[in-house]
Amino acid sequence: MIKSGKERFEPRPLTGDTEYLVCLYNHRGESASNIADCLSRPVSQIKQIIKDAKASGRYDKHIAKYENIGRAEIPTESCYQTFVDKLT
Repeated sequence: MIKSGKERFEPRPLTGDTEYLVCLYNHRGESASNIADCLSRPVSQIKQIIKDAKASGRYDKHIAKYENIGRAEIPTESCYQTFVDKLT
């Protein structure tokens, strides 16, 4: 288990989809903390994903993909709202 403050996370492998969602939610203004809560991952991991994606140019590619495929295929609610909806 990974400890992040009071939270504990089971280590899971990162996928391309994980990186895509992290970049998308970050681009839409979500905080790293909200994204971490939403995806049940440590904040430090979310920040590292964003940093690595931006450094490699993948961040911009993910955003371009989002803008080119028509936003109808992407959830429009915020990451945090999706997380809250799962709890109710």
